Amino acid sequence: MAFTYLYRLLRFDEDPEKGLTAKAPSANIRLVDHVAYGSRGRSSQYISTCSNYRSVMELASICRDGHIRIVKIDLRRLPSNVRVFDLTSNLNRKLNFEDRDGAAYCNANVHAERFSEVVIVGHIPSDCVELIYSGSRSSLPLF
Repeated sequence: MAFTYLYRLLRFDEDPEKGLTAKAPSANIRLVDHVAYGSRGRSSQYISTCSNYRSVMELASICRDGHIRIVKIDLRRLPSNVRVFDLTSNLNRKLNFEDRDGAAYCNANVHAERFSEVVIVGHIPSDCVELIYSGSRSSLPLF
């Protein structure tokens, strides 16, 4: 994988000091559906991240939450049982998405490309996670 770090906009209930876990680690949602529709209101075994700082800042700038927290994840420290799906290229999306037709595929492509998405399956230990921003959306640094 070409990345050393990934970036994540945290949910309000995530505590980086405890590491990061998907909403429902035992769920069986298709990757294409997770990327297309997110995990708001549904259980998912995936953890979405952005491959670069600019993309996570763009995502944070359109977030509805008032308080924003962003972490940097060190991929070099991830345990070997954690799976990483690089969806930043069209080829990788074709290889990883189960369905290549219909609305889910179209939506997933748009979201994955716009936010340089990389998806993780498995627990991300706290020693891989560093809080790099905590504050209001209106105070976000320029990207």
